Amino acid sequence: MSIAMVPAAVIGLRYELAIMLAKNEDESIQTLSLCWLLTIGLSVALFLMIQAVGPGFCQHYHLEAIQPYLWCVPLFTFLWGVDQACNYWLTHHKAFKVLAIGRFSRSAFTVGTQMAAWSLLGGGYIYLVAGSFLGQFAATAILLGTVVRRGGRQLVAATSLVGIKKAFVEHRNYPLYVAPYAFAVQFSKRLVFVLLAMFTGSAEVGLFAMAMQVAFIPVTFVSASLNQVFYKKVVSEIHTERLETFVVKTLTRMVFCLTPYCLFAAFNSSTVLGLALGESWMPAGPYAAALAAPAYFLFLTSWLDRVYDAVGWQRLAVVLQIGYDAVSLGLFFAVLKLGYSPLAAVSTYCGVTAIYNVVWLAVTFRVASFSLVGLGRLVPLAITLGTAAVGAHFLIRLSFNHQLGIAIELTLIVVLHLSAFLTYKGVTNARN
Repeated sequence: MSIAMVPAAVIGLRYELAIMLAKNEDESIQTLSLCWLLTIGLSVALFLMIQAVGPGFCQHYHLEAIQPYLWCVPLFTFLWGVDQACNYWLTHHKAFKVLAIGRFSRSAFTVGTQMAAWSLLGGGYIYLVAGSFLGQFAATAILLGTVVRRGGRQLVAATSLVGIKKAFVEHRNYPLYVAPYAFAVQFSKRLVFVLLAMFTGSAEVGLFAMAMQVAFIPVTFVSASLNQVFYKKVVSEIHTERLETFVVKTLTRMVFCLTPYCLFAAFNSSTVLGLALGESWMPAGPYAAALAAPAYFLFLTSWLDRVYDAVGWQRLAVVLQIGYDAVSLGLFFAVLKLGYSPLAAVSTYCGVTAIYNVVWLAVTFRVASFSLVGLGRLVPLAITLGTAAVGAHFLIRLSFNHQLGIAIELTLIVVLHLSAFLTYKGVTNARN
């Protein structure tokens, strides 16, 4: 599935993003139809290419274990492409409830199938693949069914070759700049695992992969959902004070909520993984601790990348991403090549990623014509929360045993956020 996600990221050449820019219903349907046609055509081309070169490629690079599953790549890519086109069309129509159901169904079917197979049948590659397919198929079926039901006859009536050609030409910046950006992001993510596998064993790769999945849960669920909602807002409100106020307020709440949890996860990663997944996964703790910093900053930045599309600065986004990939992956490879530990290489990669996202956030503020003053106000908030969390952690560890200390730390964080929420609600109700 990691292999499938690379072509899946660009299967519609990122034209699905242009659905959000449609001025009327006919334009949104024509762009949707364009995405579907590209998904079908490129999926067929991918299938033919895999049939032609797949077996030889696997034999040459000693990847015979994945050869029986290569047929899954174009099928998964097709489902993903249809899913993403429907996703943005429904976002354009503010059908957020359906989108939430689709996202939940994907996760439930994927994890449910894989866990059931692991418990009842002893696991295996085929069940992992089956779980991913069932999850993606369920999500695609829900979204596609909703689009057909809502669009009705207008889906057919508004579709024309002239309209599709117009959408193809009008939004050509998406395949020229946004698609390479998406491809670079996915490719660099997968290349980390390839490089790690070249210098270590499969056990280390598995530990790192699990740590990354756990550490990036906030990014995967919260920021991914916010990204689509924000895109519609940024298209209509770019270069306005209202949008800047919204972004600064959202970032402030993110910093307030995530800073204590991020430090808690970094300090207690091995114990948390052991309690949640079993003692066999505790060695993934140091990787999870190293990934806490990039996960924190990605949580703050990952939902803002649509700013570059709204202002037409996609080329800058590509340049920034390629520069980051070259530096981070180059240093990652160099540390491994010099004989240092996998954890040292991962820590280096995470450090570069964290720094890059801070710089990227500042650049994005300037691209959107936001004042850096609002961004600067986040720094003392993060430092204050971080200092308090670190101080409380060591004070609790000196006073209580390990497991009781973890429980007390988590309780304090929950009480802090609950108190802040109740105070906010009280002030809001008083104003009303």
